[in-house]
Amino acid sequence: NARNPRSKLRGIQRRINMKKIQIFFTGIALGMLSWGAAHVASGKFELFDSDTGFWVAEVILVIATLLAGIKFGVGKSLLLVFGEYLGLNTYVYLFGGAEARSWILLSLFTTLMLLVYPALAGLIGGAIRYLRAKKHISSGAF
Repeated sequence: NARNPRSKLRGIQRRINMKKIQIFFTGIALGMLSWGAAHVASGKFELFDSDTGFWVAEVILVIATLLAGIKFGVGKSLLLVFGEYLGLNTYVYLFGGAEARSWILLSLFTTLMLLVYPALAGLIGGAIRYLRAKKHISSGAF
């Protein structure tokens, strides 16, 4: 019914795709969480100053993105990676000192290096999702 306000709301929700928004903001939270966890684990604010901090952040981002790839596919896992990128840089800007904020432009480029493994994990997760779906179809489950 075109006059029903609920049907209009459902149409808007379908166009916006609330799942994508949720995945994007989850990525931001994961980026911030990974930098914070690395900071706590290594005792150093800058991820690249400690192997421990770097790998703590990487493991958090890779596992989350791999699982997103398996559950949602490649497109949404890469949306998660974009959110992670923003989250990493937001953490630096919000919780870093004056020196960290003055280097924010450099941070925008160096954090891209942190996202290579998560992006690959998302692609692998998407491939796993595809192969599982293909196996499911070929086994006559449909």
